[in-house]
Amino acid sequence: SGISGYCDKVLAKLPSGRLLSVDVFRGITITGMILVSNHGDSSNAYPAMLHAEWHGWTPTDLIFPFFLFIVGISMVMSFDKKREAGQDSTDVMKTAFVRGLKIYALGAFLGVFYYNFYDPSFNWWTERVEGIRYMGVLQRIGIVFILTAAIVLVTGLRGRIAALVAALVGYWALMTYVPYTLPNGEAAVGMWDYANNFAAAMDHYILGSNHTYFRTTEPFAFDLLGVVSTITAVATCLSGVLVGMLLSTSKSNAEKMRLLIIGGIVAVIAGNLLDGIVPINKPIWTSSYVIMTSGYAMVTLGLLIWLVDMKGYKRWSAPFVVYGANSIAFYMLSGVVGKTLGMIRFDGVSSKTILYQNTMEPLFNPALASLLFGIMMLAIYYIVMDRMYQKGIIWKV
Repeated sequence: SGISGYCDKVLAKLPSGRLLSVDVFRGITITGMILVSNHGDSSNAYPAMLHAEWHGWTPTDLIFPFFLFIVGISMVMSFDKKREAGQDSTDVMKTAFVRGLKIYALGAFLGVFYYNFYDPSFNWWTERVEGIRYMGVLQRIGIVFILTAAIVLVTGLRGRIAALVAALVGYWALMTYVPYTLPNGEAAVGMWDYANNFAAAMDHYILGSNHTYFRTTEPFAFDLLGVVSTITAVATCLSGVLVGMLLSTSKSNAEKMRLLIIGGIVAVIAGNLLDGIVPINKPIWTSSYVIMTSGYAMVTLGLLIWLVDMKGYKRWSAPFVVYGANSIAFYMLSGVVGKTLGMIRFDGVSSKTILYQNTMEPLFNPALASLLFGIMMLAIYYIVMDRMYQKGIIWKV
């Protein structure tokens, strides 16, 4: 039939001999990422579709670490191929460095991609460029990609495990034992409070308050994807690297699945136990958060290996393969369209709001309407992503 034929055609384009589950996992993750950033009205969204405000987590808080985890898996597979093709580590590192910089630059572009056409006093240069936010989703992916690539290229299994442990323990030690000075001159140490902790202080002093996400919080302005938490974000990516190494062994899929699910459950339990010492917290990307989210990522991947690669239930995954094949292009498309809809206004109301008020809002309760608007945007983006996929256009960055 039409739909199953279409799905088979999508899956047939994938290179043979690779684990479909990894492509599906990437696709599900980027789809989740775009969905939660395309609410119709985030003030009415389901709580599960929003980030936890501070300590604790929601399903939405799993999405970004899952993506960095997959970056780690893909890195192992791609570096192995490059080395087999005869490239030496220096060449691979140069390519990785340039790729990381390009991803960072795309994030910076999204940061300055805004103009207020309706305010004659709006100055794009001073508002957007001079006040650019240095960190962001793509910026973090770019930086973490470069740092993890460097670790992967100079170490083997032991070195990678050591780097992962050092990142988690080092972060905890910095946050717990290194004193910092509050703007009023008082010293503080070992705090985990909102806008008052070692990570927030470093963002405030290193990035400067007008280059962060939260510019007006007290006592410190800080970033959701700040300087200190980049250390633990590298640990998230390294957990993916270790899983990538497992996937590239000759073990059977059943064995890989078993190791991932058991290891993942252990990590989830460990992360929750550590919550008493280091609170699970996404905005400062704590060590316990890394361990728990990597655990959930392992369990999810294990279940996908079982469902897709072992049981052969594949057709349902075709749309996620399409989204995942061009994940950075998909993210950029959604960012540019979303910002454009926000910039174009009629009688002071953004075109996004008008679109929402004329499609989902009158038909459904507020939370469902907000979710369905996000799904509608996904469907619109799918048309573009599918054209790219069918034409074999993979934007490698």
